[in-house]
Amino acid sequence: METMVFRGGYQDQTGYEAIRYRVEGSRRYKLPSLDVFTTIRGIDLWSTDFDSLEPVNPSAGAGRLPLNQAGELSDCVLSGDLPCTVAAGGRRRPVTIAFSRDLHRAAAPLPDPGHRLRLTLTLDGVCYQVTDDWFEGGVPRLERALPPGTQLMCCVTCLFSDLLTGRAWPDRHPLPPRSQEPVPGCPLQG
Repeated sequence: METMVFRGGYQDQTGYEAIRYRVEGSRRYKLPSLDVFTTIRGIDLWSTDFDSLEPVNPSAGAGRLPLNQAGELSDCVLSGDLPCTVAAGGRRRPVTIAFSRDLHRAAAPLPDPGHRLRLTLTLDGVCYQVTDDWFEGGVPRLERALPPGTQLMCCVTCLFSDLLTGRAWPDRHPLPPRSQEPVPGCPLQG
């Protein structure tokens, strides 16, 4: 089982910290799925997605990181360079999706129309950018912005992704079809 590691950043009212994300096969569930891990200010965090990272040891984050009532990271901005593959014309090649996820608490009730996720991909010298509320909606929108016949393959679209199962507003973002196989670089790929 591979582990995918990529760089990112964490920004809150006290400053910026460069971080690394680690995505690997989950040991928490019987069905194949992915977990996301990182360390911020010396505190280990985990989740099944980027939107709800929480301290591995809940007492470790108290007073050291901004956490919401559910114990999840909030009042900050997470960023990263998500490794991805693009398929077009029978060829596959690596690309990077740069993301910025604003986890500041919304002044308005959910769903917040502010689109707190920004995804950017540069392909053949052209920059494609979309905003959305969730990775589950943003990645398919980014894919639709690419030239016809171009397919994105990354952890969000993978057969083993939990990101496509727990959607709060499926009427706002129709679910994209899941890949019928693990995508290249998937930590669960054998």
